[in-house]
Amino acid sequence: TLRQSQKLETVGVLAGGIAHEFNNILLSIFLYTEQAIHDLPPGDPIHKHLERVLKSSKRAKSLVQQILTFSHQAGTEDFRPIDIKPVIKEVFELMRALIPTTVDLHQELTADECMILADRDQIHQLVINLCGNAYEALDDNDGSITLTLDSVIVDTEFAQDHPQLQVGKYAKLSIHDTGHGINSSDIDRIFEPFYTTRAVGKGTGLGLSVVHGIVMSHNGDITIESKPGKGTTFHVYLPKTEQDS
Repeated sequence: TLRQSQKLETVGVLAGGIAHEFNNILLSIFLYTEQAIHDLPPGDPIHKHLERVLKSSKRAKSLVQQILTFSHQAGTEDFRPIDIKPVIKEVFELMRALIPTTVDLHQELTADECMILADRDQIHQLVINLCGNAYEALDDNDGSITLTLDSVIVDTEFAQDHPQLQVGKYAKLSIHDTGHGINSSDIDRIFEPFYTTRAVGKGTGLGLSVVHGIVMSHNGDITIESKPGKGTTFHVYLPKTEQDS
């Protein structure tokens, strides 16, 4: 809803500001740690401790980047026309290799070319995050995940119900799982950063907020259909482009 998007936008601006400040602090940690490593004599035992500081700093930088993506401040300098189909196929093959064979994986991709103006790495992350979320929703490594890609026309009526979208041609990616579903009270908060229905220690709760940020930065929209015990479907709408790659 528009109200939910405005709420997320407000949280995103705040999170983005904090993330930028945190980035500045991390930069100092990086520079001074690297200088200290450089100044140490070879074989000094402190060297390994400083390497751990660098490793942790890199993890923190990755987390900051996710927050910036959620807050739509990651930049659009890498946007170019891409066909989304090969990205989905790539993620599908990766998922097939990583998850148990007891989980049925299906892909139903349109025969048409689906060109969008996008950052390929962000779209890859978007699909990975949604597939990972779908897998975590399955109980006992049993059930199915289906990726569907189609070309759709957003008309005036649909655009009125989805203020983020404009009338025109869109690529529609749907990811359906047969898992435990989402309660209506959780659906309203599912894209908020750090909000998670998982147990403590099971992830950061940033996965779906990052997905939301990526979709918004690509001038698209994302909707959810879910009922407890009946599975969940995420629908992602991304505007198609007529530009050549």
